[in-house]
Amino acid sequence: LFIAPMREAIEKMNHFIQDATHELNTPISTILTNIEMLETFGKCEKNEELQRIEIASRTLSRIYEDLTYLNLNHNYYRNIEWIDISSLIQERMIYFSIMAEQKDLKVEIEIEPDVMLEIDKNDAIRLIDNLITNAIKYNKKYGILKIMLSKDVLSVLDTGSGIQKKDLDTIVCRFKRANKSEGGFGIGLDIVNQVVNSYGFVLDIHSQFGKGTEVLVRWGK
Repeated sequence: LFIAPMREAIEKMNHFIQDATHELNTPISTILTNIEMLETFGKCEKNEELQRIEIASRTLSRIYEDLTYLNLNHNYYRNIEWIDISSLIQERMIYFSIMAEQKDLKVEIEIEPDVMLEIDKNDAIRLIDNLITNAIKYNKKYGILKIMLSKDVLSVLDTGSGIQKKDLDTIVCRFKRANKSEGGFGIGLDIVNQVVNSYGFVLDIHSQFGKGTEVLVRWGK
């Protein structure tokens, strides 16, 4: 009886998140589709204003996809197959290149070709996207974003704000935000951790406060 009102409130909040997520999908997709059409057919130049709209829309799209993942993580069908992670990372970096440019980041990519991983493609995208997003968001202007891939390790490194030692053990917990100045929901590393645990991978986070962070995902034996 004591916790019933709290349970009811949590259920209402979850239903609200599900409904809001569903309603966000159509306008976000419409905006992104029309931006792509404008760029593809050359109906207007890609000026700073259009670039800002595209960045904002892609940010909203990523938030939508992350919320959907959290809601459906244990219920949606996973098509686990061999994925070319090398190519997928290259594709996702094209997607995030505008955001990196907006922050004047120096992007360094060292990717071993033809690295294959047995995983659902949507899970792989959620893993890669959240690692790259965090590395951009918490990086300093004119900082370095370095992505390295070998046959059994993915590393994403930034030269940003870093994480305090006291927060390292709990940084993967849902809604945990070590740096509140950058906004966000604190769900990115939680999603990364969920994917890692689902496939028996290993997640390592090394960070120096004020200097930067390196996140490693290992799947090799």
